[in-house]
Amino acid sequence: MCQRESIQTERLCLHSICDQDKDAMVEMFFNAEITQTYMIPEYQSKEEAIKLFDRFKELSVSKDHFVYGIYLNDHI
Repeated sequence: MCQRESIQTERLCLHSICDQDKDAMVEMFFNAEITQTYMIPEYQSKEEAIKLFDRFKELSVSKDHFVYGIYLNDHI
């Protein structure tokens, strides 16, 4: 598990994104229910989606942005 800055609520944890989140996030980028409600492009390949994951991960540790993942039981 990576070192994460985090915010803990009663039920959820918000924290920076790590490599261990990649598979779950890439899967979300192809989920029709999610893509209907969250503004992400339609990807033709997994490699394109991985680039977006990498960008989110980079922004989640930036001091100039607030991009965290929302986790329940340590799953994004």
